[in-house]
Amino acid sequence: MSVRTRVLQSGTGYTHDATNRYKPMFHITLDGYLEYYNSALLKKYQIYDPNEINELRDLPNGSNTAFTPYYLNLIKPTASRKVSTYRIKGNSTYLYYSKPIYGLTEKKVSSHSYRLTITKQGPTFSKTWHNTDEDFTVAQWDRYTVGGHNFYDIISVENGD
Repeated sequence: MSVRTRVLQSGTGYTHDATNRYKPMFHITLDGYLEYYNSALLKKYQIYDPNEINELRDLPNGSNTAFTPYYLNLIKPTASRKVSTYRIKGNSTYLYYSKPIYGLTEKKVSSHSYRLTITKQGPTFSKTWHNTDEDFTVAQWDRYTVGGHNFYDIISVENGD
């Protein structure tokens, strides 16, 4: 189970309110970098969560979009590390890199190497919110533990009427 390109956000799952706003998140790029975004940076650029469409706002490079993960590429991450080794064993992914990232809990495995363990927890979760009699929202997400802390990845959020 690869976690590359997934945006993992701190917390136990998607909520249909403001509780997920500005929670730390990270992802692994296709070229092998772990990019971490802390709460202060996300709040500065008004990035609510990986699936929320916000009011249009000005972002760096003249962009005027507010949909993640696309616009995560438009801002510099709080921290970025080149992943030297990437291993998958069962439901766990192990990332090895040279310096720790403040905000993630890695294990020091040698004098110049840290390991971040990402483990998928159980099946995909799904929840439906009934906004009105005819309007509803359905969300699906996967839960992970990252260095012993809860994170999740939104698979889909659909609004219907």
